[in-house]
Amino acid sequence: MTAKWQPSDDELDGLARAIAPPELATDQAEHLRTSILASAANARQLPRSSRTPIIVAVGAVVAAAAAVLVWFNTRGAEPPKPRADVVALDSASFEHEQPWPSYLLRVDSGRVQIDVATVDSTQQFTTTTSDSRIDVRASKFTVGVEQKRIASIDVQEGRVELTYSGRTIILAAGQTWHPPVRTAETDVIEPPAPVVDKAPVEPAPTPTKKPAPPKRQPATDQPSTPTKPTDAQPLAPKPGELDFRAGVALLRGGDAVAATKAFASACTAARKDALAEDACFWVGAAAKRAGQTSAAREALTRFLQGFASSARAGEASALLGWLLYDANELDAAETRFNKAAADRVPKVRTSAERGLEAIKRRRAK
Repeated sequence: MTAKWQPSDDELDGLARAIAPPELATDQAEHLRTSILASAANARQLPRSSRTPIIVAVGAVVAAAAAVLVWFNTRGAEPPKPRADVVALDSASFEHEQPWPSYLLRVDSGRVQIDVATVDSTQQFTTTTSDSRIDVRASKFTVGVEQKRIASIDVQEGRVELTYSGRTIILAAGQTWHPPVRTAETDVIEPPAPVVDKAPVEPAPTPTKKPAPPKRQPATDQPSTPTKPTDAQPLAPKPGELDFRAGVALLRGGDAVAATKAFASACTAARKDALAEDACFWVGAAAKRAGQTSAAREALTRFLQGFASSARAGEASALLGWLLYDANELDAAETRFNKAAADRVPKVRTSAERGLEAIKRRRAK
C-alpha cells in the first residue's frame, strides 16, 4: 500500500512560487489595490504611548525628595569657618592682633606651631616678626623667633610665603629655612685703603749770592765738559707692591676674583717683606668674598700658621670660623671664634660672639 504524501512547508512554498499568477486587466488590478488600501485605512490602530508625562512625574518626585533631604541636613547647621590653631612649643611670646578674614599673629620670641585652614580665597593668615612676614592659607608650620627677629621656619604641610629683607621666599612642605648669618666679612673687614705714592718734596730755595768772579784757568788743549744736573730718580716698588695695589683697586671695584689673584701674587713676591702680612691676609678675605670657599679656607689657614702673632690674626680667625660653621664643622669653628673673641677690635669680637651663639642654636636642634 502506497503511503500518503504529505508535503513539507518548504515544498509547499516552492510549489506556490512555481504557480504563475493570473493575468489581470489594468482596471481589475487597480480595483484590487484600492480595496486593500481601504481595508487598511478602516482597521483600528493601537495608540502609541508617550513616556514624557511619566518622566516629568518621576523627576518632580525626586526633586521634592532632594529638597526635603537638604532641608533636614542643613537645618540648624552653621556655615564653615576658617581655623587657626596656635600652639606654643616653649616659652613663646605672641599676640593675636587681628581676627578673620585677615588674621594677624605677631610672634616676639620662642617657637610656635601654627595650623591654618581657610575656607575661601578671601581669607588669609599672616604671622609677623620685627623683620619678616609669613602669609599662608592652608598650611601647618613652625616658626622660631629670637629677640623679635625670625630665626627659623619649618613647613610640615601646605605652602608658606615668606617676605624677608625685601625678598619673597616660597617654602613647601618638608622645607626648612634659616636667615643667613652675617659673616665676619660683612661685619669685620673692609677693603684696604689704597696705597698712595708720596709726591717728592721740592727743596726750599736758598738765597742767591752774587757769584764770585771765575778764576782764570790755565789754557789747555781740551775744552772743559759741562756737567748735567741730576734729577731725583723715583724709588723702585718693593716686591709685590704693584700686585698689592692692583688687588686693592680690584677689590674696591667689586672684582673679588681678580683681586684674589693679585693678592696671591703679592703674597708670594713679598715673602721677605712686611707687605707679605697684609697681602697674604687679603688673599683669604678676597677669596671668601668671591665665593671661593676652598681657596679662602686654605689661604686663611696658611696665614694663621705663618703670621700667628699678626694684628689680623683675630680677624682671620673670625673669617675662618664662619667658613667652618657653613661647612657644619662646629668644633673647629668654635675654636676659631673663641680665638677671635679675645681680639682687640670690637667688630671682630662681635662677629665671634655671633658665631658662638649660632653654634649653640645649631647644636640645640
